[in-house]
Amino acid sequence: MGMKTAPGALELHIDELVLRGFPASHRFEISDAVERELIHLLTENGIANLAAGPANIDWLDAGSFRVPAGARPRAIGAQIGKAVFGGLTRR
Repeated sequence: MGMKTAPGALELHIDELVLRGFPASHRFEISDAVERELIHLLTENGIANLAAGPANIDWLDAGSFRVPAGARPRAIGAQIGKAVFGGLTRR
């Protein structure tokens, strides 16, 4: 049974998000913030910048960014979300 989506709909599944150098206790808060930021960016900017049609991406280089000392997990997740979105739109 296939999954039906509305025209223009996007399904994004991140199988693994590797976070090095962050406390393990922050992993859920960071990943939730990544999801919120991606939803925000995709809603705000639409999906027009993404390649047309279905795509399976095995690996995405989202670049790098600096995390200020003492940054909160939500801010870190938002930065990661922006980097992932940038990687998707540069493909």
